Amino acid sequence: MSDIAEAEDVTPAYVGRMLKLAYLAPVVLEKLLIARVPPTVSVKDLALAADMSWAEQEFAVFEATKLQ
Repeated sequence: MSDIAEAEDVTPAYVGRMLKLAYLAPVVLEKLLIARVPPTVSVKDLALAADMSWAEQEFAVFEATKLQ
């Protein structure tokens, strides 16, 4: 990750957060990228949602106001 961070001039923590987005549920990705439904949380909270089960992610991303 440090090589990617250096090449892109960002921090390794940022790279790690962005990589987590690859683990979002297919239904969440479809809504975000195809239907262009705006999330109700920040990009940082999207990365936190990636740690949840796919069943929980849709509510967390589109219904929640802030993830803890």
